[in-house]
Amino acid sequence: MRTSLIFTVILFSLLIGCDSGANITVAPLSNASKLNQTAPGEAPGSVALLAGATFASVMSENLGQKADSNPVRGSWHISFTNDSVTWVRGGSVETGTYRRNDDGSWMAQFPEQDVTFNVHGAGVIWDSSTYLRTTRSAFDSRESLIAYLDGTRYDSVEPLDLGKTATGELAVGNWSVQFNDSEVTWLVQDTVSAGTYDYINDAEFALDVITPQVNAVVLANGNLLINSQIYEQAVVSQFSSQETLVNFLSGNSYRSTELKPITGISDGVVALGYWFVDFTDNTVTWSHRGISQAGTVEFLDADRFTVVFSDDSHTVNVDNDDISFAGTRYRRVVGE
Repeated sequence: MRTSLIFTVILFSLLIGCDSGANITVAPLSNASKLNQTAPGEAPGSVALLAGATFASVMSENLGQKADSNPVRGSWHISFTNDSVTWVRGGSVETGTYRRNDDGSWMAQFPEQDVTFNVHGAGVIWDSSTYLRTTRSAFDSRESLIAYLDGTRYDSVEPLDLGKTATGELAVGNWSVQFNDSEVTWLVQDTVSAGTYDYINDAEFALDVITPQVNAVVLANGNLLINSQIYEQAVVSQFSSQETLVNFLSGNSYRSTELKPITGISDGVVALGYWFVDFTDNTVTWSHRGISQAGTVEFLDADRFTVVFSDDSHTVNVDNDDISFAGTRYRRVVGE
């Protein structure tokens, strides 16, 4: 018999964050182990700290047009040698020198301007913009790029807008990009777009999925930087079909990781408790906000599935013993 822990709180407390969204995480990266992540150089503050390093702007910028006149967006780049720095901004390429200032900051000197920047563990703050360190040789051809990405899926690090549910609520979760041979599928908000991808250089590739074309960058830690969002590689290994999905879920109960409102407001207070998701064979029961919804489960991919109810449906992300959907994270109940 399940017992819900119930508290009463003033309505104001609910409005300032009792019903917060899920903090969605993914499993450790596997492609990261393929990269040489050792930072070049010697002690912090020496020029050798930057020699050989390349960095990509987090903000997506206009990179001009392809030969077919379609626009391209992606990162600006900074690269360092022992005695020079090159700044590539769209069609503009500037080369100059750089040095460390007495106050610990750095100065890049170009023929037309000087730029003060600061170095941190993951990148540089340059001209008020953040640039992150990229890999130095994830792949060297179209064939090795496909070998590197084939069969992988990357999810956004931050929970993002997935559009609205059938009941008008804002859904929050991971955007994702999945690679299968030379093809790619990109989920942005509630829209899934399919296309191809192609090699640009040893840390960058083009996603020909939407207009404008978006160039993606492989960061030094194995993450992908795509259109100003960072994506982490997900471990794709939970289930492979509807049958294995049902076997994975059946008999399990999941409880929200946070207290949630379970009744309506009465006299300025609201009751809080845990929400639950229970699976039996091919069916699901979602107990939330004092109501219970029954539906079915449908296989989507190796660690995601869909819960389908009479009036709406939700994509569910699986992360070991946790599931997340509709802005809430649930953990599998053991021994209760």
